[in-house]
Order: sequence, then structure tokens, then C-alpha cells
Amino acid sequence: MTELFRSGLLMSKKRRENCVFFIIFSVVFALFCRICFLQIFSFRFLQKKAEKEHLALVKFPAFRGAILDRKGRLLAVSLPAESLYVSPKFIQEPEKTADILSKYLGEEKSGLLKKMGRNENFVWIKRQLNREDYEKIEELHLPGVGFCEEFKRVYPKGILASHILGFADIDGKGLSGAERENDALLKGESGWYLLIKDAKRRVIPSLERKSKEGSQGLDLILAIDEKIQEITEEELEKVYQEFHASAATAIVMDPFTGEILGLANRPTFDPNSPGSFSPSFLRNRAITDLFEPGSVFKTVTAAAALEEGIIKPIDRIFCENGKWLYRNHFLHDHEPYKNLSFQEVIAESSNIGTAKVALKLGEEDLYRYACSFGFGEKTGIDLPGEIKGILRPLNKWSKYSIIALPIGQEIGATPIQNICALAVIANGGKYVKPYLLKEVRNSEGMVVRQTRTESKQIISVKTALTLTSILKDVVKKEGTAFSANVYGYSVAGKTGTAQKIVAGRYSHSKFVASFIGYAPADNPKIIVLVMLDEPKSLYYGGLVAAPAFKEITRRVLAYLEVPSENLVATNENLITENTKKKYSHE
Repeated sequence: MTELFRSGLLMSKKRRENCVFFIIFSVVFALFCRICFLQIFSFRFLQKKAEKEHLALVKFPAFRGAILDRKGRLLAVSLPAESLYVSPKFIQEPEKTADILSKYLGEEKSGLLKKMGRNENFVWIKRQLNREDYEKIEELHLPGVGFCEEFKRVYPKGILASHILGFADIDGKGLSGAERENDALLKGESGWYLLIKDAKRRVIPSLERKSKEGSQGLDLILAIDEKIQEITEEELEKVYQEFHASAATAIVMDPFTGEILGLANRPTFDPNSPGSFSPSFLRNRAITDLFEPGSVFKTVTAAAALEEGIIKPIDRIFCENGKWLYRNHFLHDHEPYKNLSFQEVIAESSNIGTAKVALKLGEEDLYRYACSFGFGEKTGIDLPGEIKGILRPLNKWSKYSIIALPIGQEIGATPIQNICALAVIANGGKYVKPYLLKEVRNSEGMVVRQTRTESKQIISVKTALTLTSILKDVVKKEGTAFSANVYGYSVAGKTGTAQKIVAGRYSHSKFVASFIGYAPADNPKIIVLVMLDEPKSLYYGGLVAAPAFKEITRRVLAYLEVPSENLVATNENLITENTKKKYSHE
């Protein structure tokens, strides 16, 4: 019995020993597996975590490229600016620090205290300080307060060319205009370096390791000329104020290359403080606003008819004494014209005469030429936000479209589309793509990219020359734009007075007045568009837009030193009541 009891005790002891051994073995095995897992499978994760604890990646911004005009005059540049931050954990006296910063920065103390109360190592207080505030605060050596050098985007000419340049945000990212369109070229590449910290997350200066240099952004050379831009803006501002228009646009372009020499809109804004202006002021109306072109489109109808050989300038057309019924719609002229030559139809801006020519041309050819002249598609100008306008396909035309479209109705176009269309006549029949970016240069001044002119012949030189001859008559005393005459130079152009559509109907009180012309007519150096949206008191293109065209053209040609053609001067102040009637409907 005793032996059995002893035997049982021994077995029980052995089982306990085995159990303890198994537990110890299991724990050791689990630890071994955990170590293997950490060493093999979690190595990269733990390595990154350790680096995060002991390494700090500090980025420093790249120097954004400058924007200059075609003659190298500075339009946009980045300048060094100090930005203020705090490290809340190192601020010894938050109340006192907030008091001091509030005094210099003009910010609420409560807001500063809230920022200082964050459980973070780095909190922005105010970025891109002016030099005076920076120097005053820096002299105080406040614990936990530091500065970081950034670059502030500056536009030294203020509102000049604001819709072309656009603007960049506080981080140097382009948000509109050329700044946005060419952001990838301008921004460069930020540099960075690593800081090594001890166990208490303090920087060890001797172990600072710089890892990568930043690269400077590229400089943009635009096609615009600062002086031409100034002239354009000055004259546009005058006419915008004189007629109390809701908006206005002016464009100066080289009709042969497509280079935009000047482009302005009203209302405008200052890119140094875009947030101070209504969003509508920031809109580049030259590429985003849609209008019926009105009589400006008659040049397209005329070009198509001449090119297809269905009409000659001397052919006569019966204009129905100013009132014509077609498919239950009355079409009117501003004068009770009887028989006019085709040349007179365009010069006098007869709706009936133009519509009759379009009927001979036919819907398909009219639509094809409208497309060729760039309507219904974006011009491709290198600015963000361009719209393509409205040109309905043939299967969506109404039975009235064949006499509406030829006189610039039932079609929507932007100012840039309109000037590109008329440039076809000015340059000898080529559709030219407009552009703003002329060259891209690196920090050493070397040209790394150039824009080449893109063009396509869409009508013959003969047709273009014939139309130029016709459009010269528009600015004669008998035409609709006598006030567009420029002393010493021949001018060719076309007026437009289009009713705006309000609530689905043509308004009898809201109009868009325009004039597009080029000079010298037979060898044009520039083509100029002036367009006013809802001018007051007068609204005819020949009376509102044409005089502004004259002043822009006169001043630009003088600036470019284009030789005078020694033409006989016209009495440009002789505008009688009868002449005004001719302007009243283009």
C-alpha cells in the first residue's frame, strides 16, 4: 500500500514537472516566434517607426520661376519671406507670448492661444510676414517661436495683365491663368534634409544630414508686350467707364503668328490679393464668356460665298426694301435698302442681303465654313478655363437657322474665337492658333522650349484679299464704323451689335457691342477686338467699340513704329445723325 502511495506521488510529481516544462517551453517558443515575426515580417514597419522617432524630414521650397513679357520685363516673381510658427511644447509663457504676437500681428489673442494649446510640435501662426514685423518679433527671441523661410509670389505691376498671369496660392501652387496652365514648369522641385534627434526628440546639430538639393523652376517668356498691355488696359478702362458697361474685353493679336500681344478684361483684380475681389472679377471673359457674334459673323458667310464662287463683289442683291418674310419670320434691315452690290451688303451690314447669299450657299457649306473658322471648338489658347462656344450640328438646326446663323444668331462664341475668325481674313486665309507662352528658359537663361505657330489654310489668298477690300469700306463714311479710322493708316474691320438673350427671348434693352479690325489693312501688324457687354446710353458697335479700337490701334502702331501710309486724313469727328442711323444695326 505504501509503495503504491509512493508510486502515485512520484507520478504526480513527474506530471507537474512535465506541465511546468511544457508551460516554459510554450512561453519560450511564443517569444521565439514573436521575435522571428518582428525580425522577419515587421522589420520594415519597425524600422520606419524608429526613423520617425529619431529622424525629421525638413522640406524647403523651390524657387518658383519668374514670368516676363516678350522683352524681358518682369510680370511675376517670387521673393523670400519669413513665416512664423510655434512649437507649443517649448513655449514657457503662453499668455505672455500670445500678448506679444497679437500686438505685432494684429490677430486675436484667443486664436493664438488656441494654436499654442495644440499637442503638436509645429503650428503655423502667420505665413509670409512683411519684413518689418519679422525683424521686430525675431529680436525678441521668444521661446518656442521660430521662423521658416518661404517664397512669396509678387506681381509688381498690380492689376496689369491679371487675367493673363492669374495667381498662385500661399504654397506657390498656380490657381489661375498662366500660373496654373504652366504650374509644372514654374514650380521647380523642393529640396529636403534629415535631422537626427535624441531620445528626448531634441535635434543633434552635429548629425544634421542634408539629403537633396531643390531645383529652381523655369522662367516663362510670354508673347505679350507690357507697353501694349498698358495701352489696351487704359483704353478699355476708359470706354468701360464711359458707357457704364457690365463687362468689357479687349484683345490685341498678331494675325500671322497668333501671338497675344495684349489681353484685358473689365472688371479686373489685383493678383497680389485675389481674395479681396468678387469671384466674377477673376473670370477671364475673353475665353469664358459666350455671346452671339452678331454681324461680325457676316464675314464668315461672305468668305464662304466668295470661296465657293456663288457670288462676286459686284453682284447685286435685292434687299426687299428693308423687310423680308421668310418661312413665317420677318427679317429686317436698319435701312429700307433696295438693290445693293454684295460689297455694299457687307459694308452696310444688310441682314437680308447676307441671308439671301447664305440661301444660295446652303446649310452644309455654311456649317462647314463655320467649323473651319473655329466656331464650336476651343481655340486651344494656353490658358485654363476656355469654353468651346455653341455651334449646333445640322440635324439640330431649325427651319429658320439658314437665315439666322449667317447674320450671327443661333451661335455662341467667345471673344478669342471671334478675333481668331477675323484673323483668317487679315493674314491671307489661314486659321492661326492663338498662344501666350513664347519661350521657356532655365535659370541660366537658356531657351529650353519655344512655341511654334500652328496654322491651316482654310480659304484662298484671293478670297481673303477680296474680303479685306470689302471690309475697308466698313470704316468709310458710308459704312458702319467710320469712327474706327486711324489717321495715316488703312483699316479693315467689322462691327457687331448683338441682342442678348434674356429668359429665352432677345432683349430690347441689353446688347453686346463689338468691333474687330486690323491695320494697316493690306499688311496688318495687329488685329484688335473691343467688346462691351451691356453698355448704357449707346450700344451700337460702331459708336461704342470702334472709337476704343481706334485709340488702341493708333497707340500700338505708334509704339511699334509702323510707318504711316500717308493716307488723306478723314474728318473723324464728322458723325451726323444720318451716320448714327447706319451704326444702329450691324
